[in-house]
Amino acid sequence: MGLYINNAEHPEMFRNNGPLVEPNQVEFRRDYLSQVLEKQTQTTERIQHALSTVQSSQIVYNDHQSQKWQHVERLLSEMGDQRHIQEQHEQQMMNQLNQLEQHEQQMMTRLDQLDQHEQQIMNQLNQLDHQTIDIQQSILNEQQKTDTLLQEFQLLNHTQQEMVKRIDVVGDEYQELIGIIKDFSVIHEAIIKRLEQVTLTNEQIQEKIDLQTNVNEQIVAQISTIENSQQDVIERVDSNEGLIEKIMRQIDHLRSVVYERSNFIEEKVEKAIQQSSSYFQKIKNGS
Repeated sequence: MGLYINNAEHPEMFRNNGPLVEPNQVEFRRDYLSQVLEKQTQTTERIQHALSTVQSSQIVYNDHQSQKWQHVERLLSEMGDQRHIQEQHEQQMMNQLNQLEQHEQQMMTRLDQLDQHEQQIMNQLNQLDHQTIDIQQSILNEQQKTDTLLQEFQLLNHTQQEMVKRIDVVGDEYQELIGIIKDFSVIHEAIIKRLEQVTLTNEQIQEKIDLQTNVNEQIVAQISTIENSQQDVIERVDSNEGLIEKIMRQIDHLRSVVYERSNFIEEKVEKAIQQSSSYFQKIKNGS
């Protein structure tokens, strides 16, 4: 209870302007129950202080753990986003690979078609070669016939000359020889017509040979174009193989990066759990 001073009626009572000397109690009595209560009070205060300290530490620890878990959640979210992005990227790469495989399949089909077309052209060339050989054989046969006709014509000329000589010698057979000469003249004209026909046939055969030569040149040009197309297709296939290898290397790199990132996050989470367990163990042991 505090000291009461009545300033209105007795302002000087119980007032001391000098320094106070404490304590002013000479004796006091203390029993066992008071000691127990005092110790219990002190113990309670220490427990409350410890609890307050533990609560403060727990609040700090909870804040720290909350920050850590938020960081872990952000890392997991980033990891999920990265995994989602990686899956999308892998899906895009797989789509590109499928497109490349389809394009390569189309190129292979085109190559097969070009091979078949080239085989058809080669067959046509073989047929044209056989036809050319037949035409050349026909020309040789016609040439042989022409040579035979020329020999017959020369023989007839020689016979005609001999008959003319005999006409000069033998006068009685003149009329008969004239008839024979006329017959030889008719035969001579027929031979000339035959030679003209053979010449015309040779010219037609030569025109066919020239036409066949032009066709062969066109076929050779087509074969050259096909070979260039095949070379272009082969170069594209090689380029696609290089692109596929590059994409596979990028996929392997992304997998290694995600694997390393996952290991890093797992180590962080395990470390945070170990720190939390150690901290709780220390608190438990201290209490």
